[in-house]
Amino acid sequence: MLLEDIFAKGSLYYKYNPIIQYVIKPTLKLVDAHNHPLRGGFSAALASGVAHYLLLEGISQASDYFLGSKIVNEETKIAITQMPWPVHFCIGVSMLSNLGVGLGKHMEKKDH
Repeated sequence: MLLEDIFAKGSLYYKYNPIIQYVIKPTLKLVDAHNHPLRGGFSAALASGVAHYLLLEGISQASDYFLGSKIVNEETKIAITQMPWPVHFCIGVSMLSNLGVGLGKHMEKKDH
C-alpha cells in the first residue's frame, strides 16, 4: 500500500480524522478554497497547526492535572514549550503539506 493510498481523499484516514473533518474542511469552506486554492492552502496550514498544537496542549494539561506527569513548564504553565523538537517538526511537516496541496492546486488552476 502506497502512502498516497493511505492519505487519499476516500481513505479511512481522511474520512475519520477529526482534525480534517472538524477543523480543516470547515476552514476551507469558510475561505472558499475551491475558487481560491492559494488562500485555502494557507488557511488549511494555519488551521492544521493551531488544531494540532491545541490538541497536544489540552492532552498535556489534562495528563499533568490528572496524572501528575510534569509535562507543563512551571514558569510559563504551557506544555508546548516542553515538547521535544520532533513533535514540532511533525506539525511543521503537516502544515507544509497542507500548504503544498494549496500551492499545487493554485498552479494547476493557473495552467488551465
